[in-house]
Amino acid sequence: NAEYMGYGHLVKWKSGKDLFVFLFNDFLLMTRPIISKSDVNKLLFDTNAPLSPLLLQYRCPIPINEIHTFNGSSGLLRIDQTISFFFGKKRYSLRANSSNKRKVWINLMKECMLDYSKVIAGRERIVGCPDGKGRLKVEVVSGSGLFPQDAVTMTTLLRPYIKVTLGEQVLKTNVAESSPENVHNPVWKHQGQLVFSDLTKETLWIALYLKRSYSPDDFVCAKEMALCGLKTNALLPTEYTLDFTTDAKIIIKIHVSFFQTD
Repeated sequence: NAEYMGYGHLVKWKSGKDLFVFLFNDFLLMTRPIISKSDVNKLLFDTNAPLSPLLLQYRCPIPINEIHTFNGSSGLLRIDQTISFFFGKKRYSLRANSSNKRKVWINLMKECMLDYSKVIAGRERIVGCPDGKGRLKVEVVSGSGLFPQDAVTMTTLLRPYIKVTLGEQVLKTNVAESSPENVHNPVWKHQGQLVFSDLTKETLWIALYLKRSYSPDDFVCAKEMALCGLKTNALLPTEYTLDFTTDAKIIIKIHVSFFQTD
């Protein structure tokens, strides 16, 4: 399960865009403020603050295990307050407010990456977990209890969909129609296929989003699913229930098949 590690105000090095970045033990989330920075810091964790948007998602969440060539400072920028890393082919250079805050970010990120690598190493030692390449047939069936009951008044704004990610492969469901029933208990029944190379090391990243018409889609929450925990000898797809929160659940069906080898 995702564990909150910390957040802070960082600035994109080239554009100077203000970002509020949230670090969890398994992913990094970048958002941009839609009110003043001081008001964000004041209201973000205030339980008595009015329920109004403070931040918008800036980029899709970055799984911590897919951050690579991480370096505390960029070899090109030569700026002590800069945190630089790659996600895929894209480079991110973010500037902290001070050298001390930069060090805090570096240490937290390295800690999360190290802990994640230990989890992966533990999975490799699981007895009976088969290696090899193959295909996952995935069906995102439905969800339940995804939003509070008082969200019924916001049905025109809540259009949920699911992204299932495996490495660089992405399976995206249709957007559930906006109605009181579908807001809380959406039905997708969306099918697709993903190719894996090693069941012992790879994980599915299953994320819930809200579709927006005139702004980036909102990331709501996500769940990891280790491929090593999947049933590999079943003739029919196996149904799994993923607990995103105490009330929010997603039902997904997966069938594992291996490629034939000579």
